[in-house]
Amino acid sequence: MHLNRITQLIVVNNAHELLNKHDMHINPKKSNNSKWTALEPQNKEKHFIVIQSILSALIFAPIEEVELQSVYSGRRFILSWRNLTDKSQWLQGWL
Repeated sequence: MHLNRITQLIVVNNAHELLNKHDMHINPKKSNNSKWTALEPQNKEKHFIVIQSILSALIFAPIEEVELQSVYSGRRFILSWRNLTDKSQWLQGWL
């Protein structure tokens, strides 16, 4: 039993280090109402607002997905937070 607990702590610690290393953490307290720009707009949808954060059950990864809404069309969709932090697809703020 003791070995399993140590293994769990190592896995959690490694995952936490990986998240910090790649700077992919989105603060759940600050993500709602944050503004994002799509670098490759589709259907004139370039600017988006985070409507809600969908929380993870994991301690080290508080946000699993976010719901975005297009400012142009009002269309809403769910996106993985990992995709949102991909700087080749999304930038924080409106440009």
